[in-house]
Amino acid sequence: MRSMTQTSYCNDLIAKSNDETLYEHTIKCIDNYNYIKREHEKRIKIGLKNFKINSDWFWEHAFISTAFHDFGKADISFQKMIRGNEMKALPHALISALEVYYNYEKEELLFDKIPLSTLCILTHHSMFKKDLFINNTSNLKSLDLCNYDKFIDLIESKFKEIFNNDLNMKNI
Repeated sequence: MRSMTQTSYCNDLIAKSNDETLYEHTIKCIDNYNYIKREHEKRIKIGLKNFKINSDWFWEHAFISTAFHDFGKADISFQKMIRGNEMKALPHALISALEVYYNYEKEELLFDKIPLSTLCILTHHSMFKKDLFINNTSNLKSLDLCNYDKFIDLIESKFKEIFNNDLNMKNI
């Protein structure tokens, strides 16, 4: 059972310093995804064809990367930090990427080797380097996620709306 302090941090999950919620931010990001897909799909499809990448596969992974890139902000430590009550938080990009990799992408690798969505999420704030999260991984034991059912419901409904299919996430 969550303490009163944890519960108060979880009422509205804040994503941005301007108090934009995780829900609002995710909707904006999905709207941007839809714009890019609508306006640039034909040109992108040509590039994908040159690399023998299935267009449907690509757009589904682009959606997952977009929708889940800030999922880790549902962690209590991030919610405390964004409200000014803690100096540091667990790296939200790492939490988001691990969630996507283990619950979605593990069996869906590009060229059977590359976890594309996971890499996009890991690097949405930083360039990729081998020690990107070297100082933060031991703290993952303290991971304490708020209830994110509303967030998942949003993503599932948007996925169904865009792809006319159910999102197949294993354990999320």
